[in-house]
Amino acid sequence: MTYLLSLDELDTACQAQWREGHVAGCRPLATQLAQRAREVDDAVLEARGLLYQARCDLREAAYLDALAAARQAAGLFGLEDVADSEVEALALACTALTALHRLDEALDCGLQAQALAEEGPEPLALVLATDPLGLAQAWAGQAEAAEQTFQTGIERARRLGRGDWVAHLAIHRACGCALATVLSLDDQSAAQRRAALDRLGSVIEEALGCCERSPGVPNAVTQRPGRFLLGWVQVLHACWAGEPLLAQQLLGRIRPLVRREHGWLDLLALCASAEVARALNLPAQAEATAREVMHEATKLSHLALADLAAGLLSRVLAQDGRPAQALELERERARLRRQARTLALPRRTLATRDELALRMRLRQRHAGVPRPSEDSLTGLADRHQFIQRLDGLLQRADVGRSRCTVLCVAVADAGQLAARHGPLVRDRVLCTVAALLRQLLRSGDLPARWTHDEFAVLLHRSGSEESSRIAERITHAVATHDWSALAQGLQVQVHCGHALTRSGDTVALLMRRCDDALHAALRGRLQAA
Repeated sequence: MTYLLSLDELDTACQAQWREGHVAGCRPLATQLAQRAREVDDAVLEARGLLYQARCDLREAAYLDALAAARQAAGLFGLEDVADSEVEALALACTALTALHRLDEALDCGLQAQALAEEGPEPLALVLATDPLGLAQAWAGQAEAAEQTFQTGIERARRLGRGDWVAHLAIHRACGCALATVLSLDDQSAAQRRAALDRLGSVIEEALGCCERSPGVPNAVTQRPGRFLLGWVQVLHACWAGEPLLAQQLLGRIRPLVRREHGWLDLLALCASAEVARALNLPAQAEATAREVMHEATKLSHLALADLAAGLLSRVLAQDGRPAQALELERERARLRRQARTLALPRRTLATRDELALRMRLRQRHAGVPRPSEDSLTGLADRHQFIQRLDGLLQRADVGRSRCTVLCVAVADAGQLAARHGPLVRDRVLCTVAALLRQLLRSGDLPARWTHDEFAVLLHRSGSEESSRIAERITHAVATHDWSALAQGLQVQVHCGHALTRSGDTVALLMRRCDDALHAALRGRLQAA
């Protein structure tokens, strides 16, 4: 039998793959989660699948794909009023837009995430929102705004006792300060230059102090990139402070931290190499390296990084006595920025259309348009659909002749299963029991998830004897099933009870009798044991 993961299991599997850094394993699961959730109109799980897709796209530098998935996820979370997840989706969109150098849109998106986080119930959401917003502000040259944004996030993280996020934001604040320095250093007076370098040195020291108390950043996957980024800032600071040999040594130490799974980090390292060559008065080497970064960053669609390299190349050309070429390059940078703004307009229109389509889906749902009703874990009918079907049957005048029965099936000691083997094993047990019910029941019978560890089955045209035989088959099938694939030594049992429909029954009355029968069966088994 081919085992099909439930929606909840797919969500759990995506999270596990992502935490382990397995993008190749996370992506297909995320795609499957989004598609299957959409089929049953589960907007929240569809959005979670899209969120994982956006994360994978960002990791692989597919920024346009990441932006599309993140915006769609944000729209779905917004329609379902899941504020903390909407903040995360907007934060991912802000990051993608910053890489694409669509900074006006990135700032709008980041500010929206921050405003939503301030109003939401999840205290960590504001910390999450400040990170991409601060970086977007730094890339846009808004040094003071970026500093204030990062400081807000760091203070909130400290109040929450999240030293990991304090370290993460401190590292990114140092990066933001370095970016702001890149954009303004050559245009400053000697006094302003010294003040900027002193400020950058102070921010670096603060970040180093945070990392000593809480090494790394939010999870194991990003510890190495975080250490690299802080080292990258130190390399730039040494270059600008007139210590190119120290910068060269620092660059040699951090280069091993960069691996090929983060292409943009490799390019940052090359940018630092070009800056070191410039400080060592090696213009040919600096020019070649800067041009390489421009070319590779454009291929990677990290247009912000390409623009950073272009600015570095412009300074190298001017320093090498080629002002005409430097001026032409600056004109090209301005043209590309205008082009990015122009391209953003139709994409904003497309995003608006997507939002309208999502709103139409919500209106249809609230207007009572029929939709599939499925339990997200087991794939069976959910409680709402079961009640509707049973209530419709009880309203019929010929209910006495139809001889229908409700069968309750409860997994024994489900709480102990979770405590002994973990919640994922318990969920897999519930899904396997659901699959056995599908195999054993007849066409026309309706199995459904009734409570967390109980199932209800509507047996059509089934009297007491036939219902008892069905219950025995279910009990035997579960007891003899090979559960070792889920956990070594695992054994599972179910208890069954059933009640026949009577004239004048309501759903509540019938289910109460069925529950009484279930507990009576359980007491009988305990006495027999």
